[in-house]
Amino acid sequence: AKANEPTLSIPLPEVYYRTGLFLAVAFVHKRLIPIDTFPSSFWKCLLSMPEHLDSRDLEMFDPALYRGLKALLLETDVEDLCMDFSMAGGSAEEVVSNENKMLYVRKELEYHLFTSRQRHLAEMRRGFWDVCNVLGVDVCLRMLNHSELLSVLAGSQSITVDVLWSFVLWRGGSEVTQALMLQLLSEWEDTNPAQLTRFVQFVTGLPGIPTAWTVRSSKAQKIMISVHERALDRFIPRAHLCFWSMDLFPYEDLD
Repeated sequence: AKANEPTLSIPLPEVYYRTGLFLAVAFVHKRLIPIDTFPSSFWKCLLSMPEHLDSRDLEMFDPALYRGLKALLLETDVEDLCMDFSMAGGSAEEVVSNENKMLYVRKELEYHLFTSRQRHLAEMRRGFWDVCNVLGVDVCLRMLNHSELLSVLAGSQSITVDVLWSFVLWRGGSEVTQALMLQLLSEWEDTNPAQLTRFVQFVTGLPGIPTAWTVRSSKAQKIMISVHERALDRFIPRAHLCFWSMDLFPYEDLD
């Protein structure tokens, strides 16, 4: 290693294996993974579904390569580009032509998204499923497609007022305060629905909407809103992320 270059205290494959373990442990402890942590292709590979990879996965993972391959398909004389399949993990003896350019694009897509990373992805997959197997949840998770698995591990990115309100508990406060809160949430839903998600993130610290909320599970943890009647109006709401709770004050109107 070069001077001042950081070195790993554990082998690189072990790093990927432990990353898979971390994903599974986060799921077990109901800790959501930020939805943009991994590209869509990762979730397909986690389920051993590389055949389901498509151009949208490549566009998300490498926009420049996606545009280049898209332009290649529009070429009428591909032979003039002097390309071969070695760039897609194949043989340098096989030349890219008008007849096989579709095959080449598919091969390069699979190579960059899966084949060239297969060893590391396999370690992450092994770590994830090792934990799931021990806990007996692997059968259920393997029944999901990649988008469903993403929803389970990362949560939803949208919610309605009706669903959100059903997971809110109140401690103290008048009906006026509760009505004002509901009015504010309803206005957000009508004008800027993303604000509802940000509200949940503010109170819980989660990067998305809990999966248990989207299925309206009766066992799901709820938000607790406590109203402090003696406080002054000038105080802003305060969240306590560890307890999924928020302090409100006796506001008289939304302003």
